[in-house]
Amino acid sequence: MEFDSLIQQGWARHDSATEAVTTELETHRSLADAVEKARRFCALANHTIGEHLADWPRAEALLASVLEPLADDALSLGNWAVARYMAGQTAAALATETRAASLAESALASVIRTRMLLASALLGSGRQPESAELYGAALALARSVDDVSPFARAVAVVSNNLASELLDRASRTSEEAELMAEAACAAREFWLQAGTWVHAERADYLLARVLNALERFDEGLDCAQRGLETIRSHGGGQPVDEAFLELAAAEAARGLNQPTQSAEALARADVLAGAFEGEGLRKWFAGERAKVV
Repeated sequence: MEFDSLIQQGWARHDSATEAVTTELETHRSLADAVEKARRFCALANHTIGEHLADWPRAEALLASVLEPLADDALSLGNWAVARYMAGQTAAALATETRAASLAESALASVIRTRMLLASALLGSGRQPESAELYGAALALARSVDDVSPFARAVAVVSNNLASELLDRASRTSEEAELMAEAACAAREFWLQAGTWVHAERADYLLARVLNALERFDEGLDCAQRGLETIRSHGGGQPVDEAFLELAAAEAARGLNQPTQSAEALARADVLAGAFEGEGLRKWFAGERAKVV
């Protein structure tokens, strides 16, 4: 097996074939024989083995076997620190995080990134109160720094993932709802600093869905319309994103008791979806559309 296939297939199958992907990672660990490869390998291993399989000691042992022969790398060490903490190796985790910070261009950026990853791991492992506390502290620290460029993308990605995971839950406590809204807002805030206009309009889609789920429909509609305007101001070219933003707008308008506006947005979404290629994409759209109607 080639390394790229291992990682790509792993991300595609980790949810439905977690044990199989874990076995493949352990079997082919020798393919992660360079720093760049190790970074990708460690991220997949932590998510698959730690969060999905709920076996952090196994994830930590795998990361140790991959990283110990390689030169130290701040990003890989950050992932290893997360695995060590989640496996109960608190002192080793702090030592590894410190090593990562000493190697990074910005020690503070390294710490923020690692703490964000740890907050995500805690949430994925069902430890929501600890995740919320750590995420809030790391986010406050990130917002206190003038130059966010070294870590803005990491904050955006983790915030996006936290909000998405909470949004996908069938029910949420009031604390989880608060965390979901905070994370969705932070995702957009930091994507505006770290990403492209595509990241911005997708952040608006996530934020619109979150606000709709919280029945803050006027704000949800504003976000959906802002995302659509971003796409149009850049000449279009994102029909899939546009279709889903129209669905979010339709849902918000329905929540605001604006049936005509909701129907019009839904019709625009249907036209865009009519050109979708791929059964998976069409099924995804149909599932989201059913929630609106």
